[in-house]
Amino acid sequence: MTSLQCIAVHAATCVRGIARVLAVGAIVVSAPHLAGPLRGQSFSACGTNICASTGANVGIGTLPGQPADKLDVQSSDSGFIRIYVTSSNNTAGLLSQNAIRTWFAGLNFSGTSGYNYEIYDVTQGATRVSITSSGNVGIGTTTPQYPLTVKGAIGAREVIVTSTMGADYVFKPEYRLRQLTEVAAYIQEHHHLPEIPSETEVQANGVSLGDMQMKLLAKIEELTLHAIRLEQQNRELQDRMARLEAPAVKGEVKTEHVGGEKEDH
Repeated sequence: MTSLQCIAVHAATCVRGIARVLAVGAIVVSAPHLAGPLRGQSFSACGTNICASTGANVGIGTLPGQPADKLDVQSSDSGFIRIYVTSSNNTAGLLSQNAIRTWFAGLNFSGTSGYNYEIYDVTQGATRVSITSSGNVGIGTTTPQYPLTVKGAIGAREVIVTSTMGADYVFKPEYRLRQLTEVAAYIQEHHHLPEIPSETEVQANGVSLGDMQMKLLAKIEELTLHAIRLEQQNRELQDRMARLEAPAVKGEVKTEHVGGEKEDH
């Protein structure tokens, strides 16, 4: 490519760039002549951006005068997505709607959760998910007290609970295994097993899933030890009975043998 060709190419590129700038400038300059909320708005440079004055709403796919929020994107099937911002209750987020349902995702749409981030079912008027400033997540509640709080039932294929404790201490020699008579007396007095929370305690405080699993496992291990003891005692009784019955059996055999000899003579 010759020097003149190179100059010509760069000149053409420059012209195209100027044309783009002029086109954008024409849009900005003619903005006051647009219908709806953009009419009469002033535009200014914000660094490399173009900013409208306070109060302007922008609509994509909306009729003149229809943009309801800062950015309103609509379609022909009664659906829209809006950037929803209000100063009255510090609400800001994304409002989505189709022909049958409306959802909000953002800050404090319900007006009751402070600065929680919410997924709010506008159609049903209910907060479905709420995340607090401390990071707690609530499903069905706006006041989660734990990293995950669910108000309702949970369905899962598998739940894995990690715990620092176990129940193997039951099998250690120093462990005191309660006699069954002692357990019966405790149940008679308290109406629940030892080391297991009562119904009243469970209703008031709930239970720790991991802690309860270990306590129930300890009770199973105690029952196993009782079963082993009973089997040992049963075997000892059978051996004792066998020893007590052995002399009597021998005496009967001897008597029968002597009687038989007399009959032969």
